[in-house]
Amino acid sequence: MDYGKYLYRQNKKHRKERQRQRHTLKEMKFYPKIEAHDYETKLRHIKRFLNEHNPVRIQIWMRGREKVHPELAEKLAKRILKDTQEISKLQGELKPINHRVQFQLMPIGGNIAQIENEGSSQKEI
Repeated sequence: MDYGKYLYRQNKKHRKERQRQRHTLKEMKFYPKIEAHDYETKLRHIKRFLNEHNPVRIQIWMRGREKVHPELAEKLAKRILKDTQEISKLQGELKPINHRVQFQLMPIGGNIAQIENEGSSQKEI
C-alpha cells in the first residue's frame, strides 16, 4: 500500500468520526395554555430530535397574566419530562428565568457509532 492511499483512508476515517460527533442543540418553545393537538405535535418533534441524538432545550414562556401562575409552567414541564422519560434524561434542573422556565433534555443511549454498527451488522444478516 502506498503512502497516498494510507493518508486518504486516514482522512476519510477522521471525517467520518467528526460527522458522528456533530450534534446540534434543538430548541422548542411552549406556552402554558397549549392545546392538546399542538402539544402532541411539538412532543413528536422533540422525540424525533432525541432519536436523532440531538439534545433539546425546552423553554416555556409565560405571557401577561400567566406570569402570576408559574405552577402552570412547572406542570407542563413535568408533563413533558414524563412523556419523554423513556428516551431522554433531564440535564441540570428546571430553571425559572424571569418570565420563562427552561430545561434541557439529553438523549439516552450509546454513542452513534455503536448504534450505526449495530444497524450495519443487522443489515448483513
